[in-house]
Amino acid sequence: MNGEIHLKENKMSNVLNVNIKRKMFKHSSDFPLKNQKDKVKLTRLTFGTASKAVDYAPYYIAKVMNWFDKLGIEIEHKEFTTITDLVDAISKGKVDMVFGADSALITAQQQGASLKIIGINSSLTQDIIVRKDSKINKVDDLIGKKLAVLKGTSSHFGVLRVLENREIKQEKVRLVNLTPEDAKKQFETKNVDAWAVWPPYIDEQIINGNARILPRGEVYIASMIGVREELFTQNKETILDILGILDNAKKWIKVNESTAQKKISSVLKISIDIVKTSWKRHDFQIDTSNNVVIADLSLDIRPNEFITILGPSGCGKTTLLKIISGLDTDYRGSILFKKKEINKPTKEQGFMFQEHRLLPWLTVRENVQFGIDTKDEKLVLDLLHLVGLEKFVNSYPNQLSGGMAQRVALARALVNIPDLILLDEPFSSLDVITKRSLQNKLLEITKKKKTTALMVTHDIEEAVYLSDKILIMSSRPASIIKSYKIDLPKDRDRQSKEFSNIVSKIHEDLSNELKLI
Repeated sequence: MNGEIHLKENKMSNVLNVNIKRKMFKHSSDFPLKNQKDKVKLTRLTFGTASKAVDYAPYYIAKVMNWFDKLGIEIEHKEFTTITDLVDAISKGKVDMVFGADSALITAQQQGASLKIIGINSSLTQDIIVRKDSKINKVDDLIGKKLAVLKGTSSHFGVLRVLENREIKQEKVRLVNLTPEDAKKQFETKNVDAWAVWPPYIDEQIINGNARILPRGEVYIASMIGVREELFTQNKETILDILGILDNAKKWIKVNESTAQKKISSVLKISIDIVKTSWKRHDFQIDTSNNVVIADLSLDIRPNEFITILGPSGCGKTTLLKIISGLDTDYRGSILFKKKEINKPTKEQGFMFQEHRLLPWLTVRENVQFGIDTKDEKLVLDLLHLVGLEKFVNSYPNQLSGGMAQRVALARALVNIPDLILLDEPFSSLDVITKRSLQNKLLEITKKKKTTALMVTHDIEEAVYLSDKILIMSSRPASIIKSYKIDLPKDRDRQSKEFSNIVSKIHEDLSNELKLI
């Protein structure tokens, strides 16, 4: 199959710079440690892999070492070269468990495959390669060139992120849809100018002297494990056993790396030198049964922008805010705020939670003052005036309505005069009238204080009303999959046709792409 792929342009700038390669969450409720008895006895299990790749090493090792034999199940292996073939096999029940890159399995889910992502094989780096004698020396040089990539793969989405980071309109690069084997032929015969692909294809070309890596063209991905939903529901005990076998394979790989590399060389039928070079791109020492919450998520925010993130429940929106705020540092990647690394909470950021979290033994004034270095009465009173609570400075939280308590929380989040305010569904528990009143108050304050805002919500109308831009997060492992610039006047009319059209468009897109609304 040969054709050009056109992706949606998504230009971003920087003040807040987010690059999360991986955020894991352990002990999922899907995997309690005991009492997981199979409902149906398995006699046969078919494993599928999305092409050949070194990142499946734990699975290949367990297979060649016959460790799956203890399950007492007949094991079959199938290999797929396209996402379409993979989705078709899952839908028809021709494959039970799948090993593939995160974006490939998410694409399969979005195309209707009854697939549950349950674990991770490894994390790895993918690159864009160009021929050794090529005049392409930087990502911007790809403009007008042919770049081979397989549609729907992690490399495909990686190219999108690379172009976004360089603010290159994707239609300026000719993306040619080719399988790895076809792309290899086209690359070696100079019919394409560059190739975005995963190891070991990258390393084979480099070792053979055909290619070099294009600087700043790399992306970080997770190699995932998926299982048919029905199989997962009926055979959790067996699934847990399989994940345990894969974890044992990772431990064995760590102790016997040289032997493991030789076995992978034999399985993939490639030279040991290629395997060794490719090996350096991989991290196999991640617990298989960990859940990946966020994978390869990047976003940039301009000063004074109001950005809102929409996404399905449990996708990691709140986790993202906690990482940005410095409350959660257990992740791989970097958060740059005003060009400085964030690894702990800073007073230059304010955080407003879904619940007001006011201290019941403190007055309104004392709650707003709590946590600041100086007791600046004028600042506190000015903020309480802005949120319309100047007459309640000496009241206690139990004397306030829910909307009033949230206004106190908003004032508290702004008391340090932050450059960035993070908002975690701040108005979700309020009635419509109170919610709209606070939305207007928030816009008024952020405009007056020139504060940049990042909010997460489930309310599409709220997002359109408040935002300069709306970002869509995918289900786990989460990444930003779509961006909408809201070209409406700041003083927005919810009843206008333009406003309603944008709300309807986003709702339709979410329904089609995530199938979760």
